[in-house]
Amino acid sequence: MNKISIELNGKSYFVSTEHQAAVEQLQSQFAAEKENAIHHQDAHKACSADRVEIIKQLDIAKRENQSFGNVLAVIHRDGGHYISIHGAEKASKDAIKIIMETRTQLVEAKERETRLRDDVQAQRRWQRCPRCYKTFATKT
Repeated sequence: MNKISIELNGKSYFVSTEHQAAVEQLQSQFAAEKENAIHHQDAHKACSADRVEIIKQLDIAKRENQSFGNVLAVIHRDGGHYISIHGAEKASKDAIKIIMETRTQLVEAKERETRLRDDVQAQRRWQRCPRCYKTFATKT
């Protein structure tokens, strides 16, 4: 009975020549399974990296959502109750209306202030002090 030397996982084994074909078939199956395992491990690493990236993106979206909710709560002057009752979309639309109304009121208030200032200026008479020559206003 003839024997041949076969190396498997760094070790040498002696096998009879009649079992050589079966051993070679097992070696090829082992190599294929090893390759599949390496491929699976690489795919698992890539999948894990994708999961980590998705978790990071979800965390960022969660913080942005929280910031958005905080802004809406400040605009609606509540602790976020308006959003929980009416939903984010309606709360956003109503917040835009509130901001636009507030800006309009601010412009109107500035215009009233300017008119009042002009009226006060028109009612004053400017004089110069005969001693120090400083200008001062007196009501007419």
